[in-house]
Amino acid sequence: MNKYEQVKIFIPTKGRLDNEKTYKILKEIGLNPILVIEPQEIEKAMSLGYQFIVLPANNMGITYSRNYILKEAKDMRFEYICMIDDDISQMGYIVEGKRVKDNKAFLSALDKFLEFKTCGTMQYNQFAWCQPKPIVYNRGLEVVWFLYMPQLKNVVIEEDTIEDRDFSLDIIINHDVETFRLNHLYFNVPSIGTNPGGIDSQTRGEKQSYWARKMQNKWGENIISIIQKTNGWDNIKINWRYVDKIIKEKRGYLQNNKNGI
Repeated sequence: MNKYEQVKIFIPTKGRLDNEKTYKILKEIGLNPILVIEPQEIEKAMSLGYQFIVLPANNMGITYSRNYILKEAKDMRFEYICMIDDDISQMGYIVEGKRVKDNKAFLSALDKFLEFKTCGTMQYNQFAWCQPKPIVYNRGLEVVWFLYMPQLKNVVIEEDTIEDRDFSLDIIINHDVETFRLNHLYFNVPSIGTNPGGIDSQTRGEKQSYWARKMQNKWGENIISIIQKTNGWDNIKINWRYVDKIIKEKRGYLQNNKNGI
């Protein structure tokens, strides 16, 4: 068996069956991704020859789709899965501070995932070139989610929030998952809201401000700062140094208890 077949790759998607960028890239490098579609798109997906599974209901949003994938993975007892956005246009490596376009960079990322046996991600194209360290730990999962399922038995993704960042904070702080980010393996995606289609594209801008404040109320101002993007949407910035402090203190407390101190 091809070692990469151990990783089940799921692509939640809506309204983009005519232009499944990520699916095409992954097929071209020899992988077998699975689209996760709504019932209303079954006929079209079949006509286009996609591999897919079908959600129980239409128009339930991205968090619903992600939680369905988690449930399926748990039910099927998959060890490694990847949830990945449907609109990646390019992947590549950073070599001596320069971008090298090569979609097989994703295979290198899978190698690390299989080696590390923990949850992780890759880096955005626009940030990868200036990262001093090739790998950093305990940072958020965005766009590409490598999920090591034995760590996530009791984890669900909270509805009605900025799900990728909330999920990341939850698994790192509450479930003791040490995530990794591969800084020198990158992906390229359009800015949120600029690509037609998508599961939440019509309402995301309207909800973003509410989600940002909900995140701040949940995790506290020491972790979450609210900022405004150039498109006028509210967003959040996570103070990862403070998260590191929480993790360090938690590990110290657990070690002291273990030693009877």
